[in-house]
Amino acid sequence: MPTAVKERTPLRLPALPQTAVVWLVCLASATVTLAICSMCSPLYAINDWVDANAYLTIGRAMLHGQVPYRDLVDHKGPFLYVLHMLAAIIQPYGFFGVFVFEIAAGTVFCRWAVKLAGLFSDGPQILLAAPVSAALVYTLPAFGKGDSAEEFALPLLLIALYDLVRVLLDESCPVTRGMLLRNGVLAGVLFWTKYTLLGLHFVFMACLFFELLMFRHQIAKAFSACGWFLLGMVSPTIPVLAYFGANQALGSLWEVYFYKNLFTYKETLSLFKRLIRVEMMAYETFQKNMVIGICFFSLAILIALDLRLAIRAKLYIAISAGFLSLFIWVGGVNWHYYGFPLATFVPLATAIILSTSKERVRCWISATWIATLCLVWV
Repeated sequence: MPTAVKERTPLRLPALPQTAVVWLVCLASATVTLAICSMCSPLYAINDWVDANAYLTIGRAMLHGQVPYRDLVDHKGPFLYVLHMLAAIIQPYGFFGVFVFEIAAGTVFCRWAVKLAGLFSDGPQILLAAPVSAALVYTLPAFGKGDSAEEFALPLLLIALYDLVRVLLDESCPVTRGMLLRNGVLAGVLFWTKYTLLGLHFVFMACLFFELLMFRHQIAKAFSACGWFLLGMVSPTIPVLAYFGANQALGSLWEVYFYKNLFTYKETLSLFKRLIRVEMMAYETFQKNMVIGICFFSLAILIALDLRLAIRAKLYIAISAGFLSLFIWVGGVNWHYYGFPLATFVPLATAIILSTSKERVRCWISATWIATLCLVWV
């Protein structure tokens, strides 16, 4: 199988380090896009979304010694409230602090979009992955008014997708402890933010396990990989349990974040009806967020035709999208922002499309595809 082109630095500029140039492009892409699309931006007087105000209220209350779930009740995870506590330090009664964290998350998302594009090509066009991905993703109706748990989860999901694609593209790419620990920690953060977003990380670890066990014949490493991933996942759990234990609120944590979310915040359906509901909700998301639908349709065709990916690699990517959807909607409930994590695959579609622009004639394919998505958004 052909070895994929490893990521290369796209520009050679004497004035600034090349890595700094890439980060500046990503920062600019995230800042400009979010300044327009997020109501946490200083361009708006206030974010009037009820959930965003609830998060900030809880975060502000934490600065005064109150404990989530015990003193104030909401159903999201504690790390989301910690983020809003830090945001409240910057601006207690406004959303500028949240906007700062949105820019940070958006910049990381754009940077890994560029890294993902670098796996498929090595020209300067990979820098376009930052503004294109930001524009396509943060203008989605599922983005809403900004400041959702799904928004902050997006870069964490993209990092896992990047590492998975990197391993699948190049059989000589090692599955390192650092990769496993990094994604394990990020999975742990997701678990304590909104655990229904863990579908992609579940597939990430399962695919690496079977890849090492069945195709690289590294039996010991396959099982140790699971251990390193779980070790990373456990590490964010320790401070969470220590905090709630010290405040005698472990019972409240269990009752609100786990019991009520698992057993009261869902519909009672049979397994078959639940799977049908997942499919219906995914279709509804594609219908209301046509950019995601077009990207998935394009991605299916592009991956099917891409000779750089083995058949099993194409299957892994399809399963990762399926399990991400399954985890999101298995409860049978849908809100407008639930499908936003599926935008994780927009940079992958963008990366493959941009790789076609290496040939001058086929450059029009990229331009037409991007223009079509922009037109659909308008």
